[in-house]
Formats: sequence, structure tokens, C-alpha cells
Amino acid sequence: MSKRRACAASVVLSLVVLAVAAAAFLGLRIPYSSQHGLRRLRELPPDPGDFAAIDLTRADLRALNLRNEGALLRAEASFDSLTAWPIEPWKKPVGFHPRAILEEGKNPGLGVRELHKRGITGKGIAIGIIDQDLLLSHTEYNERLRLYEVVDGFGYPQMHGAVASIAAGKSVGVAPEADIYYLAIRMDHRKCRNVADAIGRILDINSTLPEDKRIRVVSISCSWLPDEPGYQEADAAVLRAKAEGIFVLSSVVDRYYDFSYHGLGREPGRDPDDVLSYTPGAWWSKESGSWYLPDEDSARLLVPMDSRTVSSELGDEVYAFYRVGGWSWCVPYIAGMYALALQVAGDLTVDEFAKAAIDTAHYTSISLGGTETRLGPIINPVGLIERLASDE
Repeated sequence: MSKRRACAASVVLSLVVLAVAAAAFLGLRIPYSSQHGLRRLRELPPDPGDFAAIDLTRADLRALNLRNEGALLRAEASFDSLTAWPIEPWKKPVGFHPRAILEEGKNPGLGVRELHKRGITGKGIAIGIIDQDLLLSHTEYNERLRLYEVVDGFGYPQMHGAVASIAAGKSVGVAPEADIYYLAIRMDHRKCRNVADAIGRILDINSTLPEDKRIRVVSISCSWLPDEPGYQEADAAVLRAKAEGIFVLSSVVDRYYDFSYHGLGREPGRDPDDVLSYTPGAWWSKESGSWYLPDEDSARLLVPMDSRTVSSELGDEVYAFYRVGGWSWCVPYIAGMYALALQVAGDLTVDEFAKAAIDTAHYTSISLGGTETRLGPIINPVGLIERLASDE
């Protein structure tokens, strides 16, 4: 190789390294498919059990004959818009339509989109999100990301950043016109101190904002326990935020407020807006005796959790459908609902929100252990917002 070519190659390599480093620093990422290609599968992964889904995200399935796997895929599969399905008609899974399922899963459900049609979109309301690194450029939320700071991050986007789309995504979210203030943290052994630092930063940010523009709700899709290092700092930070009128939603929200929640399941193909489409969430439905007691949980608000389509960290216009959700998806959903509530009732308190949500809730019947029992209270977004608006 000539010195000129060697020099040119060295310059190109340096530019690539700098570009990747800059992307990592800014919280951006080259889509996974362009870095590593799809995962070529020779067979479907084994069923992971009751509390998980078959992971077909960024999978190349074109070599497989899935004709007889439609029922399994409909019941168990998570996938994304990168997933490559068989092209030949005789290989396509009968009764399984991934494109339709992906689109259906974008609907927050239970009438939320009806509220959007009425202009109740969270416009003018600020949501704080404390979670793992975010793909800043995703089309779901990039135009309403008012602030992004890394408190202690990985340096590249994480799957968990999808919470931003659930709270305030333009096609996926509950509050599609809310402003987003995002603090990125690692949720490892430093989690508690990271939560404390991030909440402290939100309080600092609020002190610079006009009163009507301040962050009133914060979504944190994790928990912190007394035996974890830094617990006292996290606990104190939440109490400070609560004292300043901020609703801090997390997996331990009932430790700080008279409010609790759980997640609902839904089979793909069932209408997300029909309350009768919902069942106990997939990961707890078989543990109903310990996770859901109709009498004792009469004030535990149930919200959509399973079969949701969310933003993916793998590209600006990539979406992922997760057949099985978790409380991580419930937290931003409720944060989005609180933002809608604040739009119609600006002086709302957490207690008022919780009471109205229970008072207006849906109830259905399900079979648990062969016994017909009540499922509820299930959030009724339209009824809740109408109640709060009428009280103003």
C-alpha cells in the first residue's frame, strides 16, 4: 500500500472512530442492524416459560417454515420492525399478522386516543423521566425532548428508554404533546444514589422554570429497597420532591402515596380500547393468589401492560412489540395519565387523582382458579378526565 493510501485509510478509520464516539457521547446510536446484522435463526427459540416471551427482535426468520406456528407466535412472540419474516406464502405463520399486531400495539388503549381527539394530549405539561440511556433521535419523542442529561449512563441507548414513548410518544404515548425532561441513569448497584442525584437535578431544573411549566410528575421504572446502598438518599430525595408537589411514580410508589397499581394483559388481536379485552398480566396471571386479591386490592389501579408496541433503541423509526410487559411499562403509562389530568385540572393533587381514578374505574369478571371473580379497578381514561374536568 502506498503512503498516500495508507494515510487516507488512517484518516477514514479515525473519522469512523470519532463518529462512533460522538454518537455514544450524545446518546445516539447507529441502528443495530447496520452494525451487526440480523440474528439468523435456524429454529424458533424455546418457550421461555410463564413469565417471558419468545424473543424475535432483530431476528432473521426467512429460512424457517413457520406455517404451523401461528398460534404459538400469537401467544408468545415479541418482535420488532427489523424482524425478517418468511417471504414465501407457504412459510408464513397461519393466523399471525405481525405488521397488524405491531400497529395495534401502539394504541395506549381504553379510550386514550379518544381523549387525544378532544385535544387532551398533555400539551403544556412537563414529565420528568429518570431511566436508562435514551436514543435521542427517535421520531416518537425527539421533538418534545426539552432536556436530556446523563447522571450516570452506559454511553449508548438502552431498551428501557422505551418508557419515554409510553409516557409521551407521538403515536404510542398516553400524553403525546407533553414536554419530556429525561435524566439517564444506570440501574445497577449505584441505582439508589443515581435516583437521588437525578431527583435532585429535577428539583434544580424546576427552580429555573416558570411555575406553570414546572415538572409535576416523574416516572422512575425501578424500585429501591432499605437494604440497598444509597437507599436513604433516594428515600429522602423522593420525600423532598413530594413536598414540592411532584408525583414520583416508581415500583415503590405505595411507600410514599396512598396509591398503588398493577398491570393488565391483552391477547394480540383483541381491541385495546375494549375493556373486555383485558386480563391479568401475563407474568402474574398464574400467580394470582399472591399478586392479585380482589378484596384486598380493591384500590389497586390496573393499567395496560402487555402487548405494547414501543420505541426501540435500535433506530430512529424502529418499533418493538413486547408480548409480555412489566411494571416498568405501567409507571410511564400512569405518568402520562397524570399529565392528561393536569391539563384539565391544573391544581390537581395525587390524592384527588387516585380517588377519581378509582371512582370512575371499570370492572369486569374473570375466572381465577375456576372461580368467577371481579377484575378491577381498571383505569377508565375518558371517565377519569371527564370527572376531573367537571370538578373544575
